[in-house]
Amino acid sequence: MSPQRSANITAAVILILLAGHLIPASSGQTAQQGTMDQQVLGYRVSKLTCSPTCSGNCYYSWLKQRWISDYWHTDEGYWQHTPTSIGCSTTATVWIDSTSSSIQDKYSCNVYTHVYSLPYCELGEQQWDVMYNLDSVCALEGSSVDLFCIYKHPGGLTVTASFWFINDQPGVGPVDLRDDDQYKGRVQYYQNQNQLYHTVTITDLRANDAQTYKFRFITDDPDGKYTDSSGIRLSVTGLKIEVSDTQGGGKKLICRSTCTLTNPTYIWYRNEQPVSEQNRAVLYLRDRTVDAGSYSCAVKGHEEIRSAAVCGFEGLQVKVEGATAALVEGQTVTLTCSSMCSQFYSNYTWYRNRQAVSEQNRSVEALGTGQNYSITNISSQHSGLYYCTALNQLGQHSSALARLDVFSDWWKQYAVWAAVGLVPALALSLLTAVLCVQRKRRAERGADVQTPKPGDDTYTALNLATTSSSEYDTLTHATHSPSDTYSTLNPATRTSSEYDTLTHATHSANDTYSTLNPATRTSSEYDTLMVVGPPPVQSGAPDEENN
Repeated sequence: MSPQRSANITAAVILILLAGHLIPASSGQTAQQGTMDQQVLGYRVSKLTCSPTCSGNCYYSWLKQRWISDYWHTDEGYWQHTPTSIGCSTTATVWIDSTSSSIQDKYSCNVYTHVYSLPYCELGEQQWDVMYNLDSVCALEGSSVDLFCIYKHPGGLTVTASFWFINDQPGVGPVDLRDDDQYKGRVQYYQNQNQLYHTVTITDLRANDAQTYKFRFITDDPDGKYTDSSGIRLSVTGLKIEVSDTQGGGKKLICRSTCTLTNPTYIWYRNEQPVSEQNRAVLYLRDRTVDAGSYSCAVKGHEEIRSAAVCGFEGLQVKVEGATAALVEGQTVTLTCSSMCSQFYSNYTWYRNRQAVSEQNRSVEALGTGQNYSITNISSQHSGLYYCTALNQLGQHSSALARLDVFSDWWKQYAVWAAVGLVPALALSLLTAVLCVQRKRRAERGADVQTPKPGDDTYTALNLATTSSSEYDTLTHATHSPSDTYSTLNPATRTSSEYDTLTHATHSANDTYSTLNPATRTSSEYDTLMVVGPPPVQSGAPDEENN
């Protein structure tokens, strides 16, 4: 018997023994030796296909025999006596990367059917795989996202093409994202075929980009194409603020997204300005005055992508423009329905209530629509309580009532007359007050009394312009004529006869003189002067009275 035939018999016996060992006859499972089709790819890779094919609970067992060269006789050799199991697969085709030339190996296969429990098989499908970094990802609308995967294929094959896709068109196959009209100019690939990883970056995300993205690669084997069936589910979300009331009359704002963002840090804005020390999804507003305004939120790193703004505190009010302090007939008045969050309101409607607020039966009249309501040639018939309503994302809101009182023309005329009369009255009152102050100050100066020093004579100057004072009248007893001439007394010489007349008064060196008070004449010195006789009247010139 030749060595080749002996080796074949030995291999057959081993296969029968293996089959009997793996699948007991009592289990009802069967083993069948398959027919091998071996295709060499390149220098080392062998593509093996086993037949017949099976489906359901079945698998393929693969065996290899190595050709052993006879080093003593270089032209001869023999096959390895005992085949070596190289694994199993659930597919009929496997790729084997030999450590030596593929022509030096011989392979065989067995098909196992009606298997109750399938073993783990590392060949076939297990040689091809795509592993994604995430099953799903949430990204902000308008931002960018990176999708990443690692893939593998049988050793010895070369990847000729790889791409991401969402559409698998019948008869055409998967369409590369870069060739999809929806993604034109928004897709970039980063790959390393040696390390077998691939990344796609999608920019300027849109709501309709929410899809499942899959990766596909193609090798130099015509049948070596692989697509993973799972992929990465991308969700695209915007930011939206949810507003609710708190028990204390405040507001609770929540920055929400339709999917779960990865470790977001939130940023709040009030009237387009950042709110300090607020980085959580919830913001509380407590003070209606301080916290009033429009609010929006964003995520750190994507500050340019903000939510739609909402009003922190709803507060419509009616403003009157184009009128004086008191409305009179004939004016033009514009009512404005305003708020710190006016940009969020729409569908403005104006109403007038003819009755007082306290009265139960109100007469409400719808006036018109629009944020502004103008009244031309206003009259007293337009008086009343005005208010407006408007809609925003939270519903309809009403302003507080604003009173509008219109006066007739006669009221305006009386108001003008009253203003004309009031001005002179105020001027007269001011002048009277100034005169009284000046008179009081003169009286205070006249009441001042100075205490003279001993030996000092004090005299009061007479007013020559008038003879109405009582002090001057005392001297009028002296006879005189209109032609009399008077000279100034010289205290140093006392040469004047008028001065000598005064010396007849009794006095001593210890006498003290005080200033005479013209208002009272209570001084004893003043009384002395009154009893002194008048000096003789001289009709001539002063220099003739000594002749």
